[in-house]
Amino acid sequence: MTVFSVVFGLYPLGYAVALSFTPFGVGAPHFVFGGLDNYVSALGDSLFTNSVVTTFIIAVGAVVLEVVLGLGLAILLSQRFRGMKLARVALLFPMMTPPLVVGVVWKTLLFPATGPFAGIFSSVGIVWPDVLASSAGARAAVIVMDVWEYTPFVMLILLAGIQSIPSTVSEAAQVDGARSFGMFRFVILPYITPVIIVAVIFRLLTAAKMFDTVYVLTRGGPSFSTDVISSFVQRTFVFAYELSYASAAAIMFMVVMFVLALALTRVMRRSSR
Repeated sequence: MTVFSVVFGLYPLGYAVALSFTPFGVGAPHFVFGGLDNYVSALGDSLFTNSVVTTFIIAVGAVVLEVVLGLGLAILLSQRFRGMKLARVALLFPMMTPPLVVGVVWKTLLFPATGPFAGIFSSVGIVWPDVLASSAGARAAVIVMDVWEYTPFVMLILLAGIQSIPSTVSEAAQVDGARSFGMFRFVILPYITPVIIVAVIFRLLTAAKMFDTVYVLTRGGPSFSTDVISSFVQRTFVFAYELSYASAAAIMFMVVMFVLALALTRVMRRSSR
């Protein structure tokens, strides 16, 4: 296991870090130390900063909605009702769909001329707009697509947290006269706050790495409005052949996400005391 971690984890990361300090690219020398040139260039690159800002807008927007919807669904599914098992399986379907398929499905749904949404709206006399043609519409579409795909995952985590609440606590609250909102505010929310923070950390880290769904749906457009960091690195590495520059951009963003995860972890520790 240690050998596996070194070969497939630490070595590629160390290689990328070393590469980021060189001017290496197609036709350029290999490991010639170039200092912080790549990092300085990235900070002054408007496309890089745009991709970072875009990634945070999309990731934060998606995660906030996923937590709100996931919490609501988790509370609903924690109750006993007829068809509960079928509802759980149906809600897990988006999470089990491959990301590339998700991108194709949503691109088909949003197609302005012959897509299903266009047909539904035209039946009531409303013209379905080309959502992906505008910057705001494209970003909103990416967020909605991510929410559709990953809300079930957040729901599963929060449902496990709700079901771990001791029955004695819930029963005591009911005896004291706690109603639905009171149960949520004074019992459910305090107990699962650390679980919510864990879900937020995990989803922020995974949402920040989104690539395939965005590539299929918008290709980073229009006007780089959905150009997330993964798209920027892929384009710089694969098409521009600027290997060291792409490595520096990826390392910088990884450090930012590590600091964010560390801050959220500290918040989780404080909330669990």
